[in-house]
Amino acid sequence: MDTRQHGLSEAETALLAMVDRTQAVIHFTTDGTILQANANFLAAVDYDAEAIIGRHHRIFVDPAYAASTEYADFWHRLRMGEVFTDQFPRLTRTGRRIWIQATYAPVLDAAGKITRVVKVATDVTARREAVESLAQGLERLSQGDLTQRLPVSDIPDLAILAETFNRTTGNLTTLVARLGKVTGAV
Repeated sequence: MDTRQHGLSEAETALLAMVDRTQAVIHFTTDGTILQANANFLAAVDYDAEAIIGRHHRIFVDPAYAASTEYADFWHRLRMGEVFTDQFPRLTRTGRRIWIQATYAPVLDAAGKITRVVKVATDVTARREAVESLAQGLERLSQGDLTQRLPVSDIPDLAILAETFNRTTGNLTTLVARLGKVTGAV
């Protein structure tokens, strides 16, 4: 798109280009029909543009959720101008669940009328899975299971947590073994 003909400044054009280059972006009509999606979005959900343009957003959500009043309300609230930012589960072309950190925002024309909804997102599946793994490990630890070890994530801050969890359970295992020996000696 030639942004100069739309009255955008050089800074605005640069910002839009940066967002398009680094984020998953998709545009919808106000009822959820897909208008366009960038390459990052298409890669995240494993679709090509021809397969999604003209279809409804519901292709990316669990069918039970798509049929719910909560989902209909989500699109109604977007049409009314509400913005949503959260982590959302979404389905790829093959049905694999991914997690996105996204903002859905209505876009206004010069008169203040909502003309479309744009979603800007980042795939946070690896982060979400690492957090869920840690939660499961802590739950098992709370039940006395000292054998649980977590896979170490490629995400640095979550890697620290997994390494600390694994070291802690190892130390607790050693401590329990020592206590067993002391108890046996007593």
